[in-house]
Amino acid sequence: MYFLDRGVRTEPAKAIAIAEEYLSRQETIDPEIREQALAFLKDQDILWQWSANDRAIPYLGVEISDHFELLRKSRGSGVLERVHEALLQGSIYGNYKNFYGETEAFAYAHERAHRASANSSHSGVVLEKLSELAHAILILLTQEKKLSRKETFKLWVQFEETNKQIVHLVKKFEPVEEIFATYLGLRWCPIEVRNKVEARVIKKLEEKQWNKAYEAFAEQCDKFDDPVDEAGFIFDPVCRMLEQIDNVDGAEFLSKFLETEKNIWPIVLSHYKRIEKDNDSGLDTLKLLALAEREAIEEVNPILEQAGIPKDVYWTVTAARYDIVYPHLGELSEAIVNNDFSRFKALIPFSLQQPILIGRPAEKYISITELPYDGKVKPKFSTETRAFCESLRQQLSAHCGIVCPYARKGRPCCGGKEELQNLYKRLPKEDKKHFEEPDCDRIR
Repeated sequence: MYFLDRGVRTEPAKAIAIAEEYLSRQETIDPEIREQALAFLKDQDILWQWSANDRAIPYLGVEISDHFELLRKSRGSGVLERVHEALLQGSIYGNYKNFYGETEAFAYAHERAHRASANSSHSGVVLEKLSELAHAILILLTQEKKLSRKETFKLWVQFEETNKQIVHLVKKFEPVEEIFATYLGLRWCPIEVRNKVEARVIKKLEEKQWNKAYEAFAEQCDKFDDPVDEAGFIFDPVCRMLEQIDNVDGAEFLSKFLETEKNIWPIVLSHYKRIEKDNDSGLDTLKLLALAEREAIEEVNPILEQAGIPKDVYWTVTAARYDIVYPHLGELSEAIVNNDFSRFKALIPFSLQQPILIGRPAEKYISITELPYDGKVKPKFSTETRAFCESLRQQLSAHCGIVCPYARKGRPCCGGKEELQNLYKRLPKEDKKHFEEPDCDRIR
């Protein structure tokens, strides 16, 4: 998240009071959800004050453990999502004067949605593993003092293969990820903000020809009591399928998938109702649905063929939904019901590091501040190192640089001067012509 350094800020206590006033007049938010959202908000004093000292937009960190009992007693599997939605709407409204207008307020919600997808979806897990590998290779190329020519050659080959996968998958996933983040971002904005930005946001989607896919996605999600859950149930399988299909436009495939599901679901539902009626073995709903899907294969395959969706890919991903995704979500729900927070936390696949970028554009300056890490496994590399390596990865991809992402006039060297020189010296001869020799002293 990129928060511009600013002098104007609403103090935490006042921001919370404003948020409480906003939530109190939202008739679409039921009282129990409002009560829990406010409980979360009032528990954020330390984090709000911490960010306020840096004159940045307060980072809202939801400490689920403090309110786990509240969640356990709540009804409905999507209660956490509804609380989170009310929480974000209230926090953005309470802090609205700290944003540079409604556009940045929406950007805040939009980027949080990206973080949500990166932290739990298949696309996020795949890209995180690949980027971590690419960064590990760059750390060797920049920091290892003794590398033979053979070792250096092998590292560059591995980097090129890994980076090619990253670029390929990012291009595939981008339309679907942007549609997902736009939908959630608009839902997470206060109504006043949403009304101001929605037309402009849709216009941006039109420019990329993603608007029809977005409309179909939003229409499908809005049919459900828990639209955020439904957004995830669409987003994850679509990304799993895109990973396995070449030469496909992500937005077009999303539209095709949604249209196909409309035709497939009534068939599956008819099989489900029959199986449920004859269910003598006490199978749960998910197992019954999995059986219904399998029974419907012969009827569904012609629909897939007509839509141009590879049958083997569709059924592989469908099997993953019932064998991996849904059971995992069930375990999370069970942990909540049993008030087992340690189990709940252990089931989260990984938790991304939480950097806050605070910058002054006029000075071309960015500093990274990191909140305390709260993930299951401690990260291999620091946030500063990951940002440094990601900057180098993108420079290498674009054939530009090599420059330090932290360099600016008047700022002491971050200590990466020698690392940049190592990388430049180890570039393959055929690639070296695309880059300038790094000179941190010249920048300063």
